[in-house]
Amino acid sequence: MIDRRDDSGTGSVRTLLWCIPLFLIVHNAEEALTMPSWLASNLPLLRSKFFFFNHLTFSSGQLYISLFLVTIVPLTIAVVVLNKGLTKNSVMLMLTLQSVIGWNAVVPHVTGTILLGIYNPGLLTAVVINIPFTFLLFKEILAFKIINTKEIKRILMAGAVVYLPLVYLNHVIAENAAALLMGMLPGIR
Repeated sequence: MIDRRDDSGTGSVRTLLWCIPLFLIVHNAEEALTMPSWLASNLPLLRSKFFFFNHLTFSSGQLYISLFLVTIVPLTIAVVVLNKGLTKNSVMLMLTLQSVIGWNAVVPHVTGTILLGIYNPGLLTAVVINIPFTFLLFKEILAFKIINTKEIKRILMAGAVVYLPLVYLNHVIAENAAALLMGMLPGIR
């Protein structure tokens, strides 16, 4: 079992790992507040710069369902994992989750802002919270000697490999759920 405190008094492994879903909630709230109107204004630009946006449809309902899913699924994982005794595998699972969040901060948020030259919803929390926390978390977990540098590299690679398929799967699920809801409740878009 793992639930140590480090010598510097920065807190336990469990406390650090609870920050993952909490910071993700803050990030997703920024997106929920800014994404629908931003996307409505900038979808033509996205489609002109990135061909794959020509094959995706977006609605406010789909965006909110998508954000709900990427909030509730990681939170559920955290509740299940962190309410049990921590093991090396459970820590690695949570770190993989943070790896995906870290890649999300870099790929659409920072890179998208650079390529488009405009604010990208989620950029503020990606730069101020998600990227610095990813580095801090991995550094602290290494200091706890729970995993080694080689395992960190594998976790970061796993996050990179699963990131885009997870984003696409989430989009498809949210798109279908929104279509189903619109069929049941015609007033929802």
